[in-house]
Amino acid sequence: MRNDGRITVLQAYLDESERKGGVFAVAGYVFYPREARRFVREWRQLFPQGFHMVDLLAKRKVFAAISDGERDGLLRAAVQVINLSDHLQSGQR
Repeated sequence: MRNDGRITVLQAYLDESERKGGVFAVAGYVFYPREARRFVREWRQLFPQGFHMVDLLAKRKVFAAISDGERDGLLRAAVQVINLSDHLQSGQR
């Protein structure tokens, strides 16, 4: 809460990574709600079938039939969607 009594509403998208050795990481993006809606709309247009980076990089599950070039194009497009959004990055390991 701000000192003047106003509240700021934010929306976050977070992902976790866990290893057998106990290493645990959380990272994500924090948006104002309006920007979050725009980001989600663009992300879903790019990945209507859903998205897991591990599956895209390994070209498995929904990405099993794509070429290396298509995979690389999707990665570049995903980075562009992220870079063009107004967000805060967050990460903790």
